[in-house]
Order: sequence, then C-alpha cells, then structure tokens
Amino acid sequence: MTQQHTEVNNEQIVSYTSQQLRDMYARGENLTDWAKVDSIRNEDIDDSDLPEDFWENARVITPKRKTQISFRVDKELLAWFKQAAATENKASGAKGYQSMMHQVLVSYRQQTERLHHKNNSKQP
Repeated sequence: MTQQHTEVNNEQIVSYTSQQLRDMYARGENLTDWAKVDSIRNEDIDDSDLPEDFWENARVITPKRKTQISFRVDKELLAWFKQAAATENKASGAKGYQSMMHQVLVSYRQQTERLHHKNNSKQP
C-alpha cells in the first residue's frame, strides 16, 4: 500500500506518494528554506503559548524500535482498520492502519495493566 502525503501550496493541494517523496529528497528537492530557518534567532521564536518551565522539563524521547511480526486477521477487521486509518489520515495526517493497530494494542495493554494494578491494590 502506497501512502499519500499532502502539501497545501497557495490554496491548492498536491499529493505525493512515499516513493515520490523519497525520490525528491534523493534529488535534493526540499521545500524547507533552511537559510531562513538558520537565520532565526532563538529569542525571535514566539513560544508564549508554552508554560514558563517548558524547556526546563523538556527531554528528547527516542521512539522505541518496533519488531516486525506477521499475524493473521480476518478480511473484515483489516478492511475496517484500513478505512479508519484512511479517514483519520485525511483529518489529521495520522499514520497508516498498522500504526493504528499498534495504538489499539498499546491501549489494550495499558487498560489491562491498570485493571490488574487496581485489582491487586484492593487485596488485603
């Protein structure tokens, strides 16, 4: 499945596939004006919407590497996740159906751990 990436440019929407973006990057085509970015001083950045202690508590978080696996799901469930992810992508630029499935599994694990912790804390 090829993911589409969308760019809004002068009131028109342009879509690129992941492969087209990789090819553009390989050719050195980059829409970021790095000279402009480099010319901006830290004190010129408006961060007034951040809490005063934001940078004191900020930390770099490196995402965990995921392990590639293979598992079987029925066609209807897969179709549902693909459709849900496609709808979500249009609304928010979110990632694909596999990332959505991962988030569902993470949420399930967190809820199970909370219930387990809650049940264990009630025991005398």
